[in-house]
Amino acid sequence: MRYVALLAQPLLVGVLPSLMLSLAVARFTLTHFFVRAPFLLDSGLLSGIAYRSGPLLTPPPIACDYATSFYQVYVSPIVSVFSGLSYLVPVGRIEWFAFVEGLVYFPLGIAVYALARRVAPSCALRRLPITMVAALSFAFSGLVLWMIRYPHYEAATPGLLCLLLVAVVSGRTRLSWMLLAFTVSVRQDGGAHAALALLPVLYLKWRGTEMLPSKRRLVAIIVVALAASVAGFAFQRLFFVPADRMRAIYTGSPAYSHLSFSVVVERARTFVEICHVIYYPFLATVLVAALRRDARYLLGWAATLPWFLFNFVAFDDSKSSFAVYTVAPFLVGVFWVYLYGAVLTPPNRRMRAGALEAVFALVCISSTLGYYRAAPALLKPTVRDMAFSHERNRPAVHGFVDALRMRRADFGRLYVDYAVAALAQEWLQLGDLWQPGVTQVPDAIAFHDRAWGSGLALLPALTAHHLDTCMHVLDTGLHVCSREPLRTETLAAVATETIPASFAFTRVHRPGVDVDARGIVVLGGYSLPGTLGALPRGSYEWVVTVSADSRSDQETAPLARLRVESGSSILAEVTLAKDSHQLVVRFESDGEQRLSYRVTAQSAAPLVITGAQLRQR
Repeated sequence: MRYVALLAQPLLVGVLPSLMLSLAVARFTLTHFFVRAPFLLDSGLLSGIAYRSGPLLTPPPIACDYATSFYQVYVSPIVSVFSGLSYLVPVGRIEWFAFVEGLVYFPLGIAVYALARRVAPSCALRRLPITMVAALSFAFSGLVLWMIRYPHYEAATPGLLCLLLVAVVSGRTRLSWMLLAFTVSVRQDGGAHAALALLPVLYLKWRGTEMLPSKRRLVAIIVVALAASVAGFAFQRLFFVPADRMRAIYTGSPAYSHLSFSVVVERARTFVEICHVIYYPFLATVLVAALRRDARYLLGWAATLPWFLFNFVAFDDSKSSFAVYTVAPFLVGVFWVYLYGAVLTPPNRRMRAGALEAVFALVCISSTLGYYRAAPALLKPTVRDMAFSHERNRPAVHGFVDALRMRRADFGRLYVDYAVAALAQEWLQLGDLWQPGVTQVPDAIAFHDRAWGSGLALLPALTAHHLDTCMHVLDTGLHVCSREPLRTETLAAVATETIPASFAFTRVHRPGVDVDARGIVVLGGYSLPGTLGALPRGSYEWVVTVSADSRSDQETAPLARLRVESGSSILAEVTLAKDSHQLVVRFESDGEQRLSYRVTAQSAAPLVITGAQLRQR
C-alpha cells in the first residue's frame, strides 16, 4: 500500500496529464495536416525549419521569402536542436513536427505535479483526486486549447516558465539555471518573459516573505534573464540581417502613429467580445483575492501587464485580439494562483492544500468556460481533433504531393493554395502560390477545399480561367482543377474521382448521392445541396450537363430542377425537360450575398451530372 501511495501522485498528477496533453497535441497536429487544411504560416513554416533545415534553420522559400535563415526572424537554438535530431529519425516532416509539438507542450502537463509534490505531503494521497483534477484543468485549460489550434513551438515558453518558478521558490538553483536556458532557447525574448515572471517573487522577498532563494540569487537570475534576451537580439543584429518585424507588426512607422482614442475604444470592445479566455480567469483570480483579502494573488497577472499592453497597442490588429499563441504568458498568471497560495502565502493565511487545488482548478476551468462562451465553433472541433483519431489517409496525401512533384509537366502552369503549399513546400517557390493578381494564366490549381483564405474563395478563379474539371483525392480535401481532364497516369498512385469544379466544394457523398465513373449520380427523389459562396458582382450563367441515360423515354414531366438561392430568396430556377441534356440557369450576384443551390432528381431514374461550366456573362 505504501508503494502504491508513493507512485500514485507521480503517475496520476505528473505522467498522466503530461502524456495525455502531449499525445492529444500530436494527434491534433497530424489531423491538422492530413485531414484539415494546414496553414502555410505558421505550422507549415515551422514544420519546415524543425525538419532537416540545417543548424541555421533555412526556411522553405514559399513560406518565408524575406529571410534565408529563421534566425533573421527569431533566435531559436531549441529549434536548431530539433532540426539536428530530425536527421536521425526515419519519419517524414509532418510526423516529426507532430512529435515536436507534443514535446513542447509536455512542460505544461507536468507543471502542477512539480509543485504539488512539495505541498503538504502528509495529505497528498487523501487529496489525490483533487490534485489530479487541478493538473488536468491546467493542462487542458482554455488558454492551452486556444494555442493548440494553431501549431507553434512557442507553447514551450509558458510551461518552462511555470517550472522555472517552481524551481526558484524551491531553492533548486541548478535546475533554475537549466530551465532559464531552455526558456531563452525557445526565442530571444524568453529571458524578458522569465524576468517578468520572477519579479513578483522578488517583490515578495523584498517585502519579507520567507522563501528559500536569497534576494541576491533572485536578482542574479532576473539580471541574467534580461541579459540573455539582450544578447539574443544583439547576436541577431551582429550575425544576421533581422527582419523588421517590430515596426511591421508592433510599433508601426512612425511609432504608434496608428493609435487614436477611437482605435483604443474599438480594441477594448473587441477584447471584451472575444477574449473571455483571458479575462475570465483574471476575474476569477480577483474573486479569490477578494475572498482571501490578499491582493498578492494577482501579482502573477500584474507581471503579464507589459505583455498585454505591448500587444494591445500593436500596429497589427490581430495582436490586440491575442490570437492563438499570443495568450501564452497569461498561463503564468493562472499558475501563480497555485504557486502563491501553496508556498508564498504566509503560513497562517494559507488555505488547506485540497481547498487551494480546488480553487486553482476552478480558475483554470473558468478559462475553458470563457473559450466556450466566446467561440464554441472553434473549441468543439479543437477538442474533437485532440480526443479522437480521425481517419487520416496519409498515403493519399503523400501520394498526391509526390504526383505534383514528379509529374509537374503534366499540369502545365500549376499554382497551389496555402494548404497544398504547406504540404509540398520542399519543392515549391513563392511564385507557385496562388494569389489574386498572378501574372501567368494557370493551367491547373491544386487546393484543399476547406483551406482558410482559399477553399470556396477559389471558385471565381476556377471559373474565370475555365478550370472546369477537378480530380478529387478520395478521403481527403485535396483537389486539382484543370481545363482538360488530366492524363490517367498523372494521379495513378492515388484513388481519385472526377467532378466539375463548381461542385468541388459540395459534399457529393451523401444519402441518395454518389460519384462513379459516369459522374455525380443523384438518385430519383433526392437532392444535392451545395454552395457557390460569394461570387464577384455580376451576371452569371451556369450550365450543368447530364447524361442521356439518366432519362426514361416514358417520362413526360421535368426530370430535374436546379435552383440558385440566397438565404430564403430564390434567385433563379430551371427544370430539365425530357428532350434536353442541360440545365441552364442565369442569375445575378451583388458580390456580398452567399449563394447556395440545390439540384433535385425529379424522376424515378437517376440523374447523372457529367459536367458543369459556371461563367460570368
